[in-house]
Amino acid sequence: MMSYRLLKPRFLVVVSLLVVMAMAVACGDDAAVPTAQPTATPQPTPTPINLAALTTQIQEALKDTLKDVTAGAVTRADIESVVSTAISAIPSPPAAVSAQEIQAMVSAAVVAALPDTASPEEIRALVTDAVAAATSGAITQQDVAAAISQAVAEAAAAAPDPLSASDIRTIVRAALPTATPTPMAMAPEPSGELSAAYTEMGNYCTHPRLCPGNVGLYTMQANGEGLFTLTASGESLGKVAKGWSIAADGVNWTIEINRGVQFQQGFGEVTAEDVIWSLVENTTEDTVSSYKSPYRRLFANDAGSITATDDYTIAINTGTPSYDLVNQLSGAAGGWIFSKRQSEELGAEVANKQGALTGPWEPEEIKNGEFWRFSAVEGHWRKTPEFANLTLWEIPEESTRLANFQTGRLSTFLMEFDSLPIVEGIIGVDFMEMPAGVTSSLRFYGMWHDVDRPGFDPTLPWVSGNADTTSQEWQNAVKVRRALSIAIDRQALIDTLLRGRGVQSVLWVFEGNEFRLDPEKRQWPYDPDEARSLLTEAGYPDGFAITLRPAIRNVAAEVEACEAIASSWEEIGVTVDFEVLPFATFRPPVADRTFVGATCHATTGRSDPLSLWNILYKTSAGFGIGFEIPELKQMMERATAAIDPDERWPIIVDIAHYMYDNALEAGIYGINIVWPLNPGVGSWEDRLEHGSKKSLSAFEYATHR
Repeated sequence: MMSYRLLKPRFLVVVSLLVVMAMAVACGDDAAVPTAQPTATPQPTPTPINLAALTTQIQEALKDTLKDVTAGAVTRADIESVVSTAISAIPSPPAAVSAQEIQAMVSAAVVAALPDTASPEEIRALVTDAVAAATSGAITQQDVAAAISQAVAEAAAAAPDPLSASDIRTIVRAALPTATPTPMAMAPEPSGELSAAYTEMGNYCTHPRLCPGNVGLYTMQANGEGLFTLTASGESLGKVAKGWSIAADGVNWTIEINRGVQFQQGFGEVTAEDVIWSLVENTTEDTVSSYKSPYRRLFANDAGSITATDDYTIAINTGTPSYDLVNQLSGAAGGWIFSKRQSEELGAEVANKQGALTGPWEPEEIKNGEFWRFSAVEGHWRKTPEFANLTLWEIPEESTRLANFQTGRLSTFLMEFDSLPIVEGIIGVDFMEMPAGVTSSLRFYGMWHDVDRPGFDPTLPWVSGNADTTSQEWQNAVKVRRALSIAIDRQALIDTLLRGRGVQSVLWVFEGNEFRLDPEKRQWPYDPDEARSLLTEAGYPDGFAITLRPAIRNVAAEVEACEAIASSWEEIGVTVDFEVLPFATFRPPVADRTFVGATCHATTGRSDPLSLWNILYKTSAGFGIGFEIPELKQMMERATAAIDPDERWPIIVDIAHYMYDNALEAGIYGINIVWPLNPGVGSWEDRLEHGSKKSLSAFEYATHR
């Protein structure tokens, strides 16, 4: 990435044009072309622009447009092509000012632009002014033309400098005021109840030091907010954060937070001090946070620092180059902001159960094991919900969830695919779907070769007592793990349990990136005969015994799929002790590395596998992935320090090849998540956040219908 101080001014002009044009398109009927009307005709009522949604549209369009642009000089023709394609790709209602009309104005303005120089700061100010002018009222064709002419005339740079597609995407992030709170139109008072049911949520918690990631996920989706959120394309957008920048050294970062963000329960405005405190609480010795490993590297590095330069600006030195700071803060359970004052006044343990966060829902009644009920925060700085209450229910049985949905007591629920035919028969039902929302993997525990762990037992067939990958002990353990992997008929699981809504997976969170791998490593074959041969070669012709546990993570068919895997193993002679435990019981021995056996584990899908590998493939991780290997650790460190994605991805691929060749873990499948909506609730699918695809999010955007 580049420092924003080094951005090329000419391309900020293009970005400013995109902002103005897209806003015109997005305004729909309020952007009407003036016609001959009496002077007394009322003007259209201004419609607020949602900058976050608009930015996502622009970035999605740019990503598609720029996918074939390689590093090198970008010509004026390239610019016009980018603008034209991006506008045509932006989804919007029909506008009185058509995309074609706006494009014609843009082309004329770009061609007529004089090469005047301007600094990045001046250009960013012009962009901000243009956005403010464009959103101040009803937009006319003349307004758009004037804004374009001013931006081009005042901000065009002297000569086009060489830029890559990555540079342009960085410029988009710099120029767009994505997180600036948008004044909301007059809205009706929140009313009614929105409700969702999960199989298990754990005990409610909010304190960043005392809340593990799996429970924090539901806290965040309900009443918390993080610094950033993640779009469907994998881009990070500001939430509590207004913007961010990284210097060319990959070490020095700046995060600016929005002014006026309020903590719930009257604990005042969020300041940089609260943000720093919230991040550092994840790094303490006694933290249970799943993010403690990457957060210690980023925010508690002995060679770095994290300081507030004023009440709304944070300067971070990560000590070593780290490409993933914003990425780590974009996860659904990562980087949420907690009131330092509340923790100090009430004590961490008390505050943990009634945390003052910043989201549009605040806790009203919590009964662990039954439900969490929240009330809408009216006048919320970002978005006041349409519903007055939000209730999250813990209902383990699918039949009970389905019955409550059928009778209208639930707005939506975590649905097993077997229930789909019944739900589809309900009059007025609608659906939201999250493609590749979950990635499920098979994990083998006990391969601790970097740190002396209590769960290390080299007598286990899948564990080598020798860390030398060329040793016979190591190779025998690889054969056992590979046999267990290729004994699984993944496509049969997808066709039967997922009703076809899934795709085979080769490695955990690598879905969508298989094309980067060597062709012969893009999928695990299904070959039970070869699996039996491998067990014989490894010295286990009569099989062995293994414990297999599914992690209960609120994912469709998670237990059933794991049971099917157990049956597949028994068919090749392996005796399986199948255990189903609540996640609160499942997690501790996995986290402290005492569990030995295997797990079926589902987590949210990721566009960047390193973003999750970096959390869990470390000896200091708050959760155990099953193995700790020095060679792999070194590869991870090199990848993390590679700021340039063209340098980083080859290392990530090397890591993936290493894991595949040694069968350290095995992907099972990636699946779509389908959420049914009862007839009283409108879809907010386009608002769902992708920091955790497997869980519902952005409840504040649910609508009545």
